[in-house]
Amino acid sequence: QLSGAANIAVAAGAFSDAAGNVSTAAASLALAVNTVSPTVSIASSTSTLRNNQTALITFTLSAASTTFTAADFTAVSPAVANVTVTGGTLSNFISVSPTVYTAVFTPSSPATSGTVSVAAGSFTDANGNQNLAGGLATPITIDIVAPTVTIAAAPSTVRSGQTSQLTFTLSEAIAVGSLTAADVAVTGGTIGALTGSGTVFTTTFTPTANFSGNATVTVGAGAFTDTAGNDNASGTLSIAVDTIAPTVAITSSASSVASGSTATITFTLSEASTDFAASDVTVTGGSIGTWTAVSGTVYTAV
Repeated sequence: QLSGAANIAVAAGAFSDAAGNVSTAAASLALAVNTVSPTVSIASSTSTLRNNQTALITFTLSAASTTFTAADFTAVSPAVANVTVTGGTLSNFISVSPTVYTAVFTPSSPATSGTVSVAAGSFTDANGNQNLAGGLATPITIDIVAPTVTIAAAPSTVRSGQTSQLTFTLSEAIAVGSLTAADVAVTGGTIGALTGSGTVFTTTFTPTANFSGNATVTVGAGAFTDTAGNDNASGTLSIAVDTIAPTVAITSSASSVASGSTATITFTLSEASTDFAASDVTVTGGSIGTWTAVSGTVYTAV
């Protein structure tokens, strides 16, 4: 390949005519020659990308070109006309100058790396020389996967006087201190400080007194980030809680009982029970018998 001046000349006496006369020297003809193929270097504004981020790709040509245009970027990756893209797409092509062009690289899931290259013969310089191939020296590292959190409780139902062990399992490791109890929203109870590291954290759930229903433990979206800076997806758990003590109301079929008579005593519980028995009843001034479970909440004795 040559870039510079070429000369064409015919020396004196180089030839003769039919009569034998020798030729005189010809005036030299100078020509400008450029057979050097233009090159293209490709650079990215960043070496790593996370979710919702893009990279500015800069194409720098070694010689000015009018044929490196947006038409090279019109198709969808991975084959973007004369530009090959992996791990994402290119858009917003801009001609900064005859030798500098830019485009925006947007990563695509589930890619972990991205490359951009220009095929040989994609454009020409002012002399019509076709370009050599070029590409990013190092692929762009991509991590656009949001980390997830799964919450488990043992036990999953809690009554008065009990607690539950909560385990938070993350899909990928995070930095120490990235997830704390302050990042966890709790209804129907409270939690202590989180302990653990990497992908597993634990704490203790204590139910609210005099509460019956579903307690919730939630880690909201964006509560923590992975090492690439991606915000987490939300995670939630329900825990069945009943810390309300059952009550019992006692009524008699008669307000006074004469010798030889009986009264039917009715026990009405505020909640169903399977372990309420005659042995749980203390009696003075008499005795009870014929214990009957009318339902889970109503019992009678005579």
